[in-house]
Amino acid sequence: LKENSMSRNLSSRILRYVDYVLELRHKRTHHSKVHYLQLLSGPLHWELQREIHSQTLNIHPVFASYSSAASPAISQICATALSNIIYAKKDR
Repeated sequence: LKENSMSRNLSSRILRYVDYVLELRHKRTHHSKVHYLQLLSGPLHWELQREIHSQTLNIHPVFASYSSAASPAISQICATALSNIIYAKKDR
């Protein structure tokens, strides 16, 4: 960062973010790192992904309502359409 004359503010934000991401990676094991999970059938994989993501997804009233009305559809959404993205506090 110093080599490219980055501002102190941006350098500080970058270093805090990298520290945060590294801390998260040490706390949680990504499901792709658990080799036995690759052996799951499609429906079991969908159900696992639903368990992982549904609590967050159901915060929104539309998904909460849809979840109770169309459980298989929510499982498919959780398994195929969601990903985890980590943002810093001031990211836009």
